[in-house]
Amino acid sequence: MYQQFKRALLFGALLFSSFHVSKVFSQCTDEIDISGAVTWYTEDGGQNHRYLAVYVEEGITWAEAQTQATDMGGYLASINSQEENDFVFSLIDCSYFWDSIGGFSFGPWLGGSQPGNAQEPGGNWGWEDGTALTYTAWHAGEPNDQGNNEDFLHFFTPGDGNRAPTWNDESDTRSLKGFVVEFEPAEKCFIRGDFNSDGKVNVSDVIQNLLFQFQGKSPPACQDAGDFDNNGALEITDPINLLSFIFLDTVSATAPYPNPGRDPEGDTDGLTCEGPKETIVRITQDETFDSLRINHFERYIVENDAIITVTGDAIIHGVLRAPASSLQLRVGGNLRFSGRVETGPQACQESAPPPSDTKLIDQDYGFFLILQGTASFADSSYFNLQGPLAITDDVSVLQQTLQQFSDATESLDNDPNPNGFLSGPGDPDDIPFPPNAQPIVNQPKGPARPSSTISGWVRLPNGNFKVKFSGNSNIKFEDFQFLRRRNNPPAMGNKPQDPNDPDRTIGNDGQNGSSIEISNDGGDLEFSGVIINIPDGEDGSSQIDACNGDQSIILEGGDGGKSGNLKISAGGALKFTGPVLINPGKSGDGGAAFILAGPPASPGACPGNDAGTSWAIGGKGADNIKHLRARGNVQGLNNISIGELKAGSGGSALAVGCKGGTGSKCCILNGGIGGEAITEGGNGGNAGFNFQGAAAVAAGRVLGGRGGDANSEGGEGGDGGGCLFGIAGDGGMGGKGKATGGRGGIAGATPPTDVRAGDGGNATGQGGKGGKGGDSFVLPGDGGIQGDGEATRGAGRTPGTEDAKPGEKGEDGVAGGPLDIILCIGFSQIPIGVIDVGPLTVPLIDRDTDEEVENIEIDFEEGGSYETTEDPNILNISSGAMTLDVSQLENIETPNGEPFEVRGLLIAPFAAGLEGGTLTVEALSEEGEVLDSQELIEFPDNTTRVDNPEFVPVRFNTEIRIAKIRIEIPLFFDFLAIYIQC
Repeated sequence: MYQQFKRALLFGALLFSSFHVSKVFSQCTDEIDISGAVTWYTEDGGQNHRYLAVYVEEGITWAEAQTQATDMGGYLASINSQEENDFVFSLIDCSYFWDSIGGFSFGPWLGGSQPGNAQEPGGNWGWEDGTALTYTAWHAGEPNDQGNNEDFLHFFTPGDGNRAPTWNDESDTRSLKGFVVEFEPAEKCFIRGDFNSDGKVNVSDVIQNLLFQFQGKSPPACQDAGDFDNNGALEITDPINLLSFIFLDTVSATAPYPNPGRDPEGDTDGLTCEGPKETIVRITQDETFDSLRINHFERYIVENDAIITVTGDAIIHGVLRAPASSLQLRVGGNLRFSGRVETGPQACQESAPPPSDTKLIDQDYGFFLILQGTASFADSSYFNLQGPLAITDDVSVLQQTLQQFSDATESLDNDPNPNGFLSGPGDPDDIPFPPNAQPIVNQPKGPARPSSTISGWVRLPNGNFKVKFSGNSNIKFEDFQFLRRRNNPPAMGNKPQDPNDPDRTIGNDGQNGSSIEISNDGGDLEFSGVIINIPDGEDGSSQIDACNGDQSIILEGGDGGKSGNLKISAGGALKFTGPVLINPGKSGDGGAAFILAGPPASPGACPGNDAGTSWAIGGKGADNIKHLRARGNVQGLNNISIGELKAGSGGSALAVGCKGGTGSKCCILNGGIGGEAITEGGNGGNAGFNFQGAAAVAAGRVLGGRGGDANSEGGEGGDGGGCLFGIAGDGGMGGKGKATGGRGGIAGATPPTDVRAGDGGNATGQGGKGGKGGDSFVLPGDGGIQGDGEATRGAGRTPGTEDAKPGEKGEDGVAGGPLDIILCIGFSQIPIGVIDVGPLTVPLIDRDTDEEVENIEIDFEEGGSYETTEDPNILNISSGAMTLDVSQLENIETPNGEPFEVRGLLIAPFAAGLEGGTLTVEALSEEGEVLDSQELIEFPDNTTRVDNPEFVPVRFNTEIRIAKIRIEIPLFFDFLAIYIQC
């Protein structure tokens, strides 16, 4: 089991890719740009702290997680109640946050720790924010400080694949799949001049300030906010300067203004800011406003799919939240946005995507903005959406299905708008571009409207992103970024099992990246200073299992998902008037497939059974082939640059064959053949880039996917059957190890650019060792034949790829099995007669050389009768029990230089049968723990062959060193000869 675990640690690193969390330099929590951060609101029982569950595919230690949390502006989460524990657990209750190791499930790190060498129970545990650990959710038996170095807290529960909100203490050498960061509440931020903390600065703040200065009324909730001139004191100059700022514009407001933040002077002036009071507004049915302003520290909670309609302008600095429904905002005027939008339960999501025939409006948690005027999104804007995001001026767009949306991104050929630009799938060897069309402008679809400008940024949600305008207006994206969502988890689970192939398990394919569609049917569409990040495809699901003894097993990683697509179209001219960067995204990697060492094949009757085949196949990396098509009235193509385009890498494959079954049931017969191990690394995806009007485009690198590595190790042959006084069986042949690395992906580009095809995957195939020959004093069995190794490196797509190296062959089996050394107990050196109860030291003698090699102690227990005889090998025992202390034998060195270990006994009883009961033999650890035991009932009759008795071997199955052997002899047993088996 240890070797299997060690191998899992060694090759498990092939699953993982790099992890990076950018530092956040914002001063205020409201400004922290962290995708996926969730607020535990007061109305839900929380304290308005934010929490971020960070997934780390390759694992992270507690100390590393602590550093990352600090860099992000927070700290590892503290938990002070069952409600908070349940809330935080909901953020990580997805399988990709958990590891199954040794029958236990290990979840992400929390902020609990204790001083080194602290003793349990107690342990002086505390949280990273400085608070004491009062509430606890330890799993039963935890914390136990195993090894005296488990000083850090994480989620944990027994059982492979289980998840529960219970805790365990663990050492910092453990690498877990994530951690939870906690952030201070936004209420500690303020706006300079906002004396009454209503989220805006106006004359009411002057009045409140004057009443406080001269009448002592209404002290500010935040003294720092009232200190308008930032001189460290609340005095008459503050309202005077505030009046000049509002009406005369002769005084400037110092930071933080106009967005909330912290005092740049810190707390050195002695003024405090306990934070403004928050205001909660619930919208439970459709509401219409002439104008709408949601101030800082105001939160609008939308329920029941209620629609908010604003006939005029809307300014949103606070929070729009729809925890259990979609959110639809209709703005007839202009929109200025710097706040937050949250839709859906902000918890770990592991559900399948909705059916393709689902309409946008029917999705559970989407955010739909119907906008007639100009939109401006400030840098502090924040979107955390479980569904799609759509911006449009035509509400009928929401009636489109997901399939219709997807179809619209595939081709411009049938698009009603003749002017467009598309990044879509295609074949790098085929360029079916239509010729440039003549400039055409659609007829106006309605009254002319002023141009609209959309600026700022948006982080792409879990669903598709859609901007569609249909009225007769010009739309401009200026200084705008489409950001990818972060911490995209890999695919999980398996495809439905094929009833005709029950031995094969295939992981789920990664989802394709979300699509982006931007269209203006009724006018020009203009871009300047825009970065468009097309979403990545997800990685395929990985598979980990163990070989299955006699049965064959086939594991196959899921294929990676393709990166998303981009469509831009306009009824009028499509203009790129300033720099535009399009990053095509990365396609997903294929999932890995690992088959580790498992149980050997069953012994069978005669001979031992052959082990089944272990076949591991890495998933295919997804292609990333993009056609960038422009047609019609498209201007400024020379302003477009294309970032790196990368196909997915093939999944790695590792397989270890099971050991063949032993031939221990009969003489002469051989052990079973070790299991064959076959691995195939996943093929890397192909990468292609084509563009019409190519000379105007500065393209980035085009990278084909790397082929997956393949490693195989054939199973060891089964041991031959023992036959102590006859011909023993030979060891079984080792299993074949066959490995084929994945093929590298093709890469091509038009125009020529920095093109790099994928390397072929490495391959290592090693045959299994032959099994050991059976035991015999007459003719031991021969060792099994070594297994063949075969390795073929994947075909590389770049020059200079090395040829495959042949697989290494396995070792020959060892003839004679485990009976290399036989030591006999020297009873002849004990005076003949009755042996007293208690310990007795006797020598051990090498049977082959008759030399003493060590002394051992035998403890004869009370209740038995023990007597030596003239025969030095025989001890008369009528009943009782005795314990042999063999711990000193570890000082003996075997001929091959390995430590001497006791593995069992040879027992020769001199009795017609065991009428008195069962002979029990136990292997004990140094602490007296029973490691293994056997009960012997039937014995050969040696009464007629005293000079050549038949022995009964007793073998122990344990990886822990045996320190003592206890033999309990039943009543009426006559005498016994004992040999130590090594």
